[in-house]
Amino acid sequence: MVINIDKLINGNSELGLLLKGMPSHIFNQMYLKRFSKNDIILKKGQVIRDVYIQVVGTTNVYNEFASGHIYVFASSDPVDFVAGVAPLAGEKHASVTVTAAEDSVFLGMHREYFIEWLRIDNYASFFLLQKYAQRQYPNSSQRGRNYFISSNQKVAEYIYLKVLESEDEKTKISKTREVLADEIGISVRSVNRNIKILNLEGLISIEKGKIFVSTEQMNLLSDYIVKVTI
Repeated sequence: MVINIDKLINGNSELGLLLKGMPSHIFNQMYLKRFSKNDIILKKGQVIRDVYIQVVGTTNVYNEFASGHIYVFASSDPVDFVAGVAPLAGEKHASVTVTAAEDSVFLGMHREYFIEWLRIDNYASFFLLQKYAQRQYPNSSQRGRNYFISSNQKVAEYIYLKVLESEDEKTKISKTREVLADEIGISVRSVNRNIKILNLEGLISIEKGKIFVSTEQMNLLSDYIVKVTI
């Protein structure tokens, strides 16, 4: 099926409102860009030439570490922006990696046109600001919390939240201890020590080095988290 910009706008009222105030010389240079599932849209460290408006499909946002570990910390649905943060910050390089979680369609424009558009169009500026605020609010409301909770609670909460994402009666967490340490924000030594504690308490099970949590253990883990929080 052939998709053009006009069809995308006509079929998406939110996109139509976003682009309504875009100057014609910027609108006319926009182009359609398609990405297939798992394609890399933006690579951490790459020079950003263009900014994308996400129109169709979901994206995942990753942070990549020198150790080789990859941490998925956000996902995004239309309508949204990809690669817009660095130009706004006056930076040339991407700070994260973004991939297509499914077949996706974007509208692309040069970063200089993106900045020019936001300077002219109040609605587009507010739209972008609101998107970034919605991402930052949950983080800011929890900022500093990690300084005041124990590593034991951090590990217990992490495991509990990961198991909540699964519908299985017995959930396996197959990530390595190094990845768990990166994602939780504590040392590998602390991860190992607290997994051992949770295992001895009967809150999790260890089979061939991997963490397993049953439905019954989930209930116990929930009560345990409440107890150590109080």
